[in-house]
Amino acid sequence: INNPFNILIIVLALFGWKKYALNKIPSLKIYNLIGLPFALILLYIPLFRENILPHWSGPAYVVLMPLAAIRLDRLAKPKALPWLLSLTLINYIFYLMICCLLILFYPGTFGSASIPKVGTNDLSIDFYGWKKGGEKFDSLYLNDVNRKIVPFNTPVICYKWWGSHIEYYFCRPQHIQMIGLGSMMDIHEYMWMNEIRKNKVDLNQAYCIVSSDEYYNPKIAYKNYYKQIDFIKAIKVLRSNKPAHDFYVYRLNGWKGDLPVIQ
Repeated sequence: INNPFNILIIVLALFGWKKYALNKIPSLKIYNLIGLPFALILLYIPLFRENILPHWSGPAYVVLMPLAAIRLDRLAKPKALPWLLSLTLINYIFYLMICCLLILFYPGTFGSASIPKVGTNDLSIDFYGWKKGGEKFDSLYLNDVNRKIVPFNTPVICYKWWGSHIEYYFCRPQHIQMIGLGSMMDIHEYMWMNEIRKNKVDLNQAYCIVSSDEYYNPKIAYKNYYKQIDFIKAIKVLRSNKPAHDFYVYRLNGWKGDLPVIQ
């Protein structure tokens, strides 16, 4: 994830710490004290748990990049390692192209293909199908509003802070409000957003959209907030004409009147 050739340059710089007088640069000492312990901790954590997100290690290696840059700058022969820098750039471009091709054209999903957890363990699903799914939900939502099944200010709800992904693609195009229902540890910034948005919505009814790669049971998640939770529709997203991602739409009725807000 952090480009193995960049890591190699950082390691070579650490081995030349005294030889190339890198230890005389105060800022590098500070960067190393930040980056190295963080990198070691993140290498240690996967020994005990599997769900490590790839972006967690980014800050550790970004802090160490000035070390690599100064080491390269102090080469006696500036062109001594052009092959290493070339490999770094080639690796980045190759990786980017492969990722784009997989995201756009891989047939279906290389994660789970079983319903209701289609796409689970497929990282490419984070980048594919959300706009398509949002457009289909917007049509459903507007149709329900026009038929007076729900009022125009009916919100969409989420039980985790990553409901923001749903908000960006499903709610904002139609100016639908997202409301977080859960504890502060689960909904994070939505605890504050609820206070701002509570007067803009009619909570007697709501929609919930469950992404198949992050599937959960809304009848359990929202049982303390709504009396009735009904499955409405499964929005299917295809990739190269094969099932890749599902979005399950629920309609909730019978608000119990317990909105999480900051007191």
